[in-house]
Amino acid sequence: MEGILSDFLKFEESYRKEPLIEWSRNHVEVPVFAAAVYIVMVFYGPPSLSKPPFKNLRPALAAWNLLLAVFSIIGASRCVPKFIEIFDKGGWVYSVCGNVSYLDGPSGLWMSLFIYSKFFELIDTVFLILNKRNIIFLHWFHHLTVLLYCWHAYCYGVSSGLWFATMNYCVHSIMYTYYFLMVSRSLRKYVRPLAPLITTIQILQMVGGIAVNVQAAMTLAEDQPCKVHPSTWKLGLGMYFCYFVLFAMLFHEKFIAPATGKKICANGTCNATDASGMFRNNSSANLQKMNKSKRA
Repeated sequence: MEGILSDFLKFEESYRKEPLIEWSRNHVEVPVFAAAVYIVMVFYGPPSLSKPPFKNLRPALAAWNLLLAVFSIIGASRCVPKFIEIFDKGGWVYSVCGNVSYLDGPSGLWMSLFIYSKFFELIDTVFLILNKRNIIFLHWFHHLTVLLYCWHAYCYGVSSGLWFATMNYCVHSIMYTYYFLMVSRSLRKYVRPLAPLITTIQILQMVGGIAVNVQAAMTLAEDQPCKVHPSTWKLGLGMYFCYFVLFAMLFHEKFIAPATGKKICANGTCNATDASGMFRNNSSANLQKMNKSKRA
């Protein structure tokens, strides 16, 4: 085991970005095809709600969330130190616009794993389908756009990428640990109070993404050097702003509206049974109740 770990650490240190970035540039069809398959799965995959959901998925779901939590924690342990090093060296603007050295070495390897992990995160949606849950806009929009944007940004090797990966790794470390604990019925009552915190840090991540892209735009507008392609900051700004609005709506419905007795989302459009990403429509439960009534 020590030998395997030692070899992996050496591989991390010797990792260089060029081969994988070049391959990604030459195969932009991969995320497009994946997105097409995903859209078909989202809109045509969920079987009839009159059928019972798959049984015994709880162990598999727990294992999946634990795997993503551990993966995110390791990724954060590689990206955070590099982020701190770059920020200490040149400050805010330099961290956004001035450095792509993070694409090599340990942080570079985990950056590439971060990009390609967005394909595997689509399995979150598979679990919803197997559980006969409706998949609403916020869930599939988030997964789909992150997949496409990450591939696009990686192909350009933008300097702002370390910000995005570091924030995402840190948030996912907490989020998927929360998911893992929520699978256990005995632990759920203890971790459920953390739900507002999970959504809050996600909103803060969106604020951070907006700030990074605004800074890149301002630097380029001033004709100052910035290693961010114009299309990257434009797409990123639009994406993060949409996420900010949608997550803010989610926070309002889950934690503010119940206290005031008001709702801002018709037909359960942004209702969620948990606070951080498994977005589900109330109509799923309602239809199941109706079907049970008809059978009775």
